[in-house]
Amino acid sequence: MILSEIHAGLRIRAEALSLGWPDVDLRGRPGYPNGSLTMQAAYAKNGTSRTVPLTSVLREALARLKETATSDVVFVGRGGRPLRSIRNAFELAPEKAGLGKDVTPHILRHTFASRLAMAGVDLRTIQELGGWKTLALVERYSHLSPSHKAEAIERIARESQHVSQQRSLQRETSGRK
Repeated sequence: MILSEIHAGLRIRAEALSLGWPDVDLRGRPGYPNGSLTMQAAYAKNGTSRTVPLTSVLREALARLKETATSDVVFVGRGGRPLRSIRNAFELAPEKAGLGKDVTPHILRHTFASRLAMAGVDLRTIQELGGWKTLALVERYSHLSPSHKAEAIERIARESQHVSQQRSLQRETSGRK
């Protein structure tokens, strides 16, 4: 389920926990080469359905999960019963990793938006993939890491060096120094 949050940005309660195998396409089709997940409007927070392309990583994980599936629901707990929450399971992992108690399952949706933004994906595409109604919500969910900001600002230095080198080369080829 964690991969579905990070790789597809699913809302936990409204989408991931209600996701059924009929909503999962592992075969692929035009526009969705790795397959897709379809969030039904009945379960979606904003009342609209959406289709999310699968990453190759999520597709492989879901294919392995489907091999042993005994339910129409994708994410099941012990005894094959549908999960109703992941809060209890999720509370232990961040604590063991030393991340503190502020880390909740919902932060994975922020991770999804942030990773897309840092990969250079435009805000409109992030909005559609995550099912956010407004770009303002996308901006609230996407965060840039300090290293991403440092790399972005370093581009100025590289560009300045490139411009200086080009000017030097132009002067040399035109005979001026």
